[in-house]
Amino acid sequence: MNDESWIQGLPHIAEAVKVLNDPATRVVQMPYYLPEFNAITKTDMEPEFQKVLQGTLPAQDFLNAFAAKLTEAQASYRQRNGG
Repeated sequence: MNDESWIQGLPHIAEAVKVLNDPATRVVQMPYYLPEFNAITKTDMEPEFQKVLQGTLPAQDFLNAFAAKLTEAQASYRQRNGG
């Protein structure tokens, strides 16, 4: 598929295909089941991601904060649901 001409003309699509076809790539399932998920991704992290794009927040700091919020939500979910 990645040798089709329309893909070659779009470098970002060609790169995405390359990454998805790489055996080392792991696709992560987002935890949509967490009640806090939408608030974390939209309200909390979307403005922070804009800072990453603007270069005012290091990507690693963004990822650490995102992971911490999801970890906390997962722990609360397990506590509420006995798991």
